[in-house]
Amino acid sequence: MLERCEPEDPLHTELIKRVKPLPARKIIAHSLSSFDVTTDSVVAKATVITSEDTRRIFIDWGDGQNDTINIIPGRLGQFNVFDRQPAVPLPKGTFEIYHAYAESENRRSFTHTILLHVEDTNGGDDIRLKTISLTPRYRIIHYQSRFQIPEACDVGKETQKFKVVMYLNDAEIHNYSLNIQNSPAGSVLWHLLEDSQLSQEISADTQPDEIARIRFKFTEFDWIFNDYGQYSVTLSYTMETGVVEQAIILSDSVSETCRINIHYDREVSLIANIPSIASPLAFYAP
Repeated sequence: MLERCEPEDPLHTELIKRVKPLPARKIIAHSLSSFDVTTDSVVAKATVITSEDTRRIFIDWGDGQNDTINIIPGRLGQFNVFDRQPAVPLPKGTFEIYHAYAESENRRSFTHTILLHVEDTNGGDDIRLKTISLTPRYRIIHYQSRFQIPEACDVGKETQKFKVVMYLNDAEIHNYSLNIQNSPAGSVLWHLLEDSQLSQEISADTQPDEIARIRFKFTEFDWIFNDYGQYSVTLSYTMETGVVEQAIILSDSVSETCRINIHYDREVSLIANIPSIASPLAFYAP
């Protein structure tokens, strides 16, 4: 059986000849080799390793702040921000970028997502996302304590003999013996408990058995019944800087006998360690 052949359309044939398939898209090699982030308290350190054809590094820290590094061939980018002298260089193509976040309102752990955008000189780019968790750490300093006796514990006696024992987590660390001159109005002077200062770094993740518990036990010696009283405090990341003054009641086996006041300063500071040479710039030597 013979098939009918349609005559060739010259216009259609010419169109097929003119339209050529596109060549396979050339893959541009990205200049980003490695992206890592470490954290310490509220400080994040991004370590970026790139190849020699990197043109620009942009990092969005996720809190409204960002840093941009424009790479100029042949220029040393890392330097000491104070004296402007070259620092010890990082390996070729390595960048260390530091950023300090604001603490969370409740001082507990929080997260942020960091965006890194690296562009190379060939027009290629690479974008990476990394979510990090930060736990604010605080340094709490409990400065030296002192106490006073606003009212005489033993009326009519010339001196009052006191023993003060300081404990840290129920372990005795200091033992003081004081003979305090008595007066009708008591001893209004402050009596220093030397070397009673303590400090600790603490966060919301600090385990209960690692938290400092400070306790002072007071004994006032009498000729019949000794008088006892104590004051204790457990450090916490929620504490604030300020002066602490607390009244302590002393009592014997029968009744309350006298009152003393204990006083100390407490300082709470957020730990945010950034090296002095840290800046958005880093060493690069093409």
